[in-house]
Amino acid sequence: MRRDSRALKLTVITAAHGATDGGAVFFLPLLPLVMGELGLDALQAGVLVAVYNLTSSFLQLPLALVSDVSGKNRVFFAAGLALSAAAFIAFGHAQGYLSILVLMVLAGMGASTHHPQAVAILAEEFADQRGFAIGWHGVGGSLGMSLYPIVTGVAALYMGWRQAIQLVALPGLVVAAAVFVALPERAPRPRAFGDFVGDFRVGILQNRPLRLLLLTSTFRIMGQKGIVVFIPLFAAQVLGLGSGGTGLLVSVFYGLGVLSQPLAGRLSDRHGRTLILSLLLAAGGLLTLVMIRVTSATGAFLVSGLLGFVLLAVRPVIHAEATELSRQGLQSATMGVIFGLNEGISSLSAVLGGWVAEAFGLRACFAFFALVLLGGACVSLFLERGAVLPAYAKKSA
Repeated sequence: MRRDSRALKLTVITAAHGATDGGAVFFLPLLPLVMGELGLDALQAGVLVAVYNLTSSFLQLPLALVSDVSGKNRVFFAAGLALSAAAFIAFGHAQGYLSILVLMVLAGMGASTHHPQAVAILAEEFADQRGFAIGWHGVGGSLGMSLYPIVTGVAALYMGWRQAIQLVALPGLVVAAAVFVALPERAPRPRAFGDFVGDFRVGILQNRPLRLLLLTSTFRIMGQKGIVVFIPLFAAQVLGLGSGGTGLLVSVFYGLGVLSQPLAGRLSDRHGRTLILSLLLAAGGLLTLVMIRVTSATGAFLVSGLLGFVLLAVRPVIHAEATELSRQGLQSATMGVIFGLNEGISSLSAVLGGWVAEAFGLRACFAFFALVLLGGACVSLFLERGAVLPAYAKKSA
């Protein structure tokens, strides 16, 4: 019975992840079309993505705290999915840049309800296989990110970008209903405010290994978010691909993460997370440098697929390590901090990438994102050293 319950939770949360992450990227292949119809430049397109990321980032921690206290996780899950789907459906009717910005805020608000709660639940249910379970949860996100863009891009060829967005947003409403019905509530852990503040300060703010992991994760997501925003623009403006081709390119990026995430999670369970993390980030930086030299659609598909395989594999390793470094009862808050700060800081990568592209060309922005990823690889090398002192201190005490 318990095994069936765990499998059901994993299935529902994975499906919710697909709807959430798919909703975050399915409009990216349509950016060239939106830019053309509304007369936007690359910087304005980057701001659209940044607004979405900022909204979801700033709300993740407070909503994680509220859901822990209230025990209403499934309500937050369902309401967030429904809100995002409704915002994107309205996106298809928007006539101006300001209205699209407002809808991106609402979509980001809905997306903020997923990741902290989902990772915390998985860490509790699969304490002995955290990397693998979180990696499998990531498969849902990768499938959503892989399938949604290609469906949207192809649909835009036949019905236009507005109707295509509305079509692809509809499954979010279905998944919201499934989450509300199938996902059981978790009991709240009430505590005095002073006790919570003390736990938060010691368990998160003064946790040096966790701070190093947070910095590493920030470098990772800055590079990944920037790369995935500008790959379709690069393919459309430099390589001359249409909306179907750019949609397929983004789908290839995320599709190979379906294979890499559970694999990397399993490897990190067996061989340690620091080694796997540093190797993946270094490989991602080097592959991004290769993208600068790409001159054909074939090369773009090859490098994009390898980048997706490597960069998406980093996520379950970081998240599994974060749940292990966090205190009991602070896992949702810890993930809220990680997701919130990461998304907030990484949102700048779209704006900075847009500025670099306007000033030096689209190829130059890939050099910038390569340096970001290589910086994350360097920081990750200090994680093992940072984790030794707390472990030693605990044994000595």
